[in-house]
Amino acid sequence: SSSGGRTDSGDSYSGKRRFDTEAAGRSSVFELQVADTTDGEKQPQLIIKGALDREQRDSYELTLRVRDGGDPPRSSQSILRVLISDVNDNSPRFEKSVYEADLAENSSPGTPILQLKATDLDVGVNGQIEYVFG
Repeated sequence: SSSGGRTDSGDSYSGKRRFDTEAAGRSSVFELQVADTTDGEKQPQLIIKGALDREQRDSYELTLRVRDGGDPPRSSQSILRVLISDVNDNSPRFEKSVYEADLAENSSPGTPILQLKATDLDVGVNGQIEYVFG
């Protein structure tokens, strides 16, 4: 481990304080970096380092621990919950690419012909579907 920056083990140092993410929170998506603030303080920052896909995973829970430089060192920890919000990155899709129906020419007006279904993997307003003739 080296002081002043991120180490391979996921630890970061800030003056006499040491920040690290627990093994359960380590991933290819986030990393912890310590940045200098304008008033000379060190501030840990959670940085995105990999692609996010809400349809694959919509939240992450990371444990951040801080330790002092005392002997013995004293520490505390905090849970970081990261919720991934949806963007409209999926198109609605019909269950079938072609729907066919046989219909008698004397069918009454209002007779149901086909049952159609489309879905959208997005959530909220992004996943709401409207059917229109194209």
